[in-house]
Amino acid sequence: MRKSVFGRGLLCVLFGLPIFFALSVLQKDAVGERTLPTSLWGTEETYHPAEELFWFPKWLSVLARFEQEGFPPKARQLIVELRNMPPRERLTRAHRHVARALRYVPDTRNYGQNDYWASPVEFFLGEGGDCEDFAFTWYLMLRELSFSPASMRIVFLERTQYRDYHAVLVVHYGGKELVFDNRFAHLYETRHMHANETGIFRYRPIFSVSEKGWWRHVLLKETEKER
Repeated sequence: MRKSVFGRGLLCVLFGLPIFFALSVLQKDAVGERTLPTSLWGTEETYHPAEELFWFPKWLSVLARFEQEGFPPKARQLIVELRNMPPRERLTRAHRHVARALRYVPDTRNYGQNDYWASPVEFFLGEGGDCEDFAFTWYLMLRELSFSPASMRIVFLERTQYRDYHAVLVVHYGGKELVFDNRFAHLYETRHMHANETGIFRYRPIFSVSEKGWWRHVLLKETEKER
């Protein structure tokens, strides 16, 4: 995901959202929205139901193409191999295989575009992709491995130390929030990327999506200022 000079406004453009959404994401909660306190990297989140996923046409396009294409043969074989393993082992091996077998490739090189959201078939045929392509493939692979979409979210965030943007998959399992991140060869918990507990940069969520809807994230201290 490219470094931004114009902050969240450019983020909206990169993700294919209407330009006025760059302003609306910074406003107070609209009437009828449901706010859920959460510890996800120190944010409070506002939930928007699946009917409002029209804000994310590229995500809907990935899901639609996946329904038509499915997985390529290599991915299907991996799913068959993992299906009978214990759940925690499925998570670990799915992360490890995709992180090792595929590489980071900018969209400009793969597709000649600044930001293209690839289906799993495109991702594997291109022998890699950028951060959200990893996250999409993990999400859909885990769904095939019987993990509920309600337990997973693709999180778009800012790496505050570097002031650039990134995307990861967060999976709620066993009372923990496990992060699938193409920058790392292993799974880690969200708490390990908050407040530099491991000496690594902080992550600041901006929004997250799944098939169940999308969530706007605001740091708790910013929420207090709004009130």
